[in-house]
Amino acid sequence: MASRAEKIDRFPNKIIINISEIQNLKSPKAEPLTIFLRFEYNDGQFSESGKFDITDGSPRQVDHNAVLGVNASDPVQIDDLGQKPVLITLFEAQPKDKKQKEDKSTPIGQATLDLWPLLKNETQIPVTIPVYAIPGSYLETQGEQNQPSLKVNVSIDQPLVPVRDQSNTNAAYITLEGLYSPPEAWLAGGTTFVYTATLPIPINDDKEVTVVFTNGTLRAATDVTNKQKRWPDARGILTVNGTYILGQNINEESIDDEQGELRSKDDKEFRTNSEKTKPQVVWNIERRCFLLPYGSQSLQHQITRVPYLPVEIVRTATPTVPKGKKDEDTGISYHGVAYIETAPLLYPGATRLRGAYKIVPYNEAEYKSKTKRSGNIVDEAMRIANQLFDRSSLNTSKKDAKLTVDKQAAAGAATSMAKKKTELGEESSSATTEAQQYIESRSYITIDIVLDRTIIEERKLNE
Repeated sequence: MASRAEKIDRFPNKIIINISEIQNLKSPKAEPLTIFLRFEYNDGQFSESGKFDITDGSPRQVDHNAVLGVNASDPVQIDDLGQKPVLITLFEAQPKDKKQKEDKSTPIGQATLDLWPLLKNETQIPVTIPVYAIPGSYLETQGEQNQPSLKVNVSIDQPLVPVRDQSNTNAAYITLEGLYSPPEAWLAGGTTFVYTATLPIPINDDKEVTVVFTNGTLRAATDVTNKQKRWPDARGILTVNGTYILGQNINEESIDDEQGELRSKDDKEFRTNSEKTKPQVVWNIERRCFLLPYGSQSLQHQITRVPYLPVEIVRTATPTVPKGKKDEDTGISYHGVAYIETAPLLYPGATRLRGAYKIVPYNEAEYKSKTKRSGNIVDEAMRIANQLFDRSSLNTSKKDAKLTVDKQAAAGAATSMAKKKTELGEESSSATTEAQQYIESRSYITIDIVLDRTIIEERKLNE
């Protein structure tokens, strides 16, 4: 007989994902193509459809229900819905031969499904989502004009956030765009590196999340940068287009409208020059944090008590081993901090904080003084980043992810750095020397924080 504990459903809230039909999917051959769908979330599979045939690209009825269980009372699971999409992968099923024990299957396309609207009081999400071709599959030959799609309806019996709590919740959308005017030593080439940024966000009175932006890449200013916002957790995504959040873009905005540190006339000229001519680290990641009931009050208390939000930045060597194995060669270097003054979010009616913030070397005393925290969060962030790192880049080369620097520029950077090390003196630690380069290069980040609701309401004239 099962115990009472075994009978308790750890995931009582059931999200039903119905795929009613596939549109514009054609067989590349004269005979029908047999396919099936696999559903994954949070790095794990939770459903798989039966097999069915497709032929000429006309709508194909599927009517498969995938059930995803979550626990709406768990703050971590609720937070995950804002940063992790459901992955729906299309497989071509090939009949097994006599020597095989199981059928062969080949992934041909993948779609990403965003469940964030379920935290916005929605109980039904009808949507049509594109299927992106997996590199090397026949779908690449169909072209964007003939892109397949899935007709989806997401439903749930009861809102994930109880009606009584909905008016007390909030959400923060944090977009880290890039790091500009990086240290000259980063341009020398050779070893490849990954760039990670992290900051803490309180989601209720006794819980905070460590927000991590990883997979930052160093790019030349001449590279065309896609301004679509990317998913913070891209594990399992097999296509480049799938890493972008559908319909979310970064728009060009005037520096005059910002609240950051670098807004003077000289700053504007420096930033324009840096962003147009110098290499830069690109993230373009949006991290959505759902602030649980009374989350706004928690955020208000945090800002009032500690007006500075630390964004820590580090550089590590690109991991060279599969996930789950220890990599001894990814030492942390260039530990810097940008201190974001968040007081403007307490202005009546304010819902946005956007700007450029200078990076300074991490200094433990300064960090504790400005943040009132006992220590930094880099170790926790790197543990998370190691899970989120896009290891597909270990096996495939990405055209726009590498910085090309000519030999003369690399030699100039190396000579300049050697001179600076001499000027700083041998007794300076390598960590301090490295981080000092942020100041010498006038490095900065651009970040955008948007809230669904104001923390302090703007009073009306009649009040």
